[in-house]
Amino acid sequence: MPQRGKIWSKIDWLTAAIYLILLIIGWLNVYAAVYTESYHPLFDLSTRYTRQFLFILLALFLAFSAVMIEVNFYTFFAYVIYGLGMLALAGVLVAGKEINNARSWYSFGWFNIQPSEFAKLAVCFGLAKFYSTFNLKPDTLKTTLIAGVLILLPMLLILMQPDTGSAIVFLAFLIPMYREGMPPFILIIGILAGILFFLALVLDKLTIILLLALLSAAGYYFWQKKWREVVVGLFIPVAFWIIISLINRIGHLGISSFLQWTVSLAAGLAVIAFLAVRYRLRKVFVVLGILVASILFTFSVEYVFDHFLNTYQKQRVRIMLNLEQDPQGVGYNQNQSKIAIGSGGFFGKGFLKGTQNKGEFVPEQS
Repeated sequence: MPQRGKIWSKIDWLTAAIYLILLIIGWLNVYAAVYTESYHPLFDLSTRYTRQFLFILLALFLAFSAVMIEVNFYTFFAYVIYGLGMLALAGVLVAGKEINNARSWYSFGWFNIQPSEFAKLAVCFGLAKFYSTFNLKPDTLKTTLIAGVLILLPMLLILMQPDTGSAIVFLAFLIPMYREGMPPFILIIGILAGILFFLALVLDKLTIILLLALLSAAGYYFWQKKWREVVVGLFIPVAFWIIISLINRIGHLGISSFLQWTVSLAAGLAVIAFLAVRYRLRKVFVVLGILVASILFTFSVEYVFDHFLNTYQKQRVRIMLNLEQDPQGVGYNQNQSKIAIGSGGFFGKGFLKGTQNKGEFVPEQS
């Protein structure tokens, strides 16, 4: 039997305290959201805050029980727990209850269970077991790919429900993977891809392509400190654009500005690639590869957005980016949040004094 004193001394009490504070704040917000002056019993199973309180007690009991269990139990059953989590995700596709256009819940009488929440814990066990393998090299591509599969499998099952939001949350596991030794460029690429995805929805493609070209040139300069190669790399596509622009103007060809720049960049990149081969500038190919991949990704965003996201998800993204307005529909929560923040200011109106819940503008009130 392990010494219990040592177990409690190894707990990160700061993190535990933050967790408890978030629990309390969360419960108080649930209570405040459904509070009415005419009816506010502290214990009533028909209310959300009472059920939430019971779930909090259950969670604390499970957390205490988890600490008291031998560590060897988790080590031995880690992959079993991971497998059960994946089975739960697969089973909900068949036996789950459809809520908000997603079959992602098991229904048991008066309460529902979302297996994707337990799958997060299962992935934690799976990744921890994998990274604790003897003589494992965390900075190798093989290790990163295997760990990536452990994360990708639940994401795919959740996307089949479909619940894109819950699936995206699993990308947070890249952070502990990075701390364990995953090459940092993978995390950086993921962050930049997310930024580029949203920029592609807001800006026109020509602007993004030109920005990518300038960023590539700047990145190469800070990497290699060779300004002459950067100047030549920028001059070549600009020279092609000047030539094509003059031909278009003299010949009255009516070529669009987008096509002019696209052809100029394509021709310029081809010449730069030829020069890189001629003078054996291997690192230029790295920058060119990243630039071309980024441009291809930019052109794929619209297709992915139109064909892989549900209608309500696309509406939410458009509303978030201020590309669409729907204050009484999909954008209701966002609009009401702005009203509440604007009305309450930085410090708010006080606990249980909010006007949005009193006016019954909160859609999930009991």
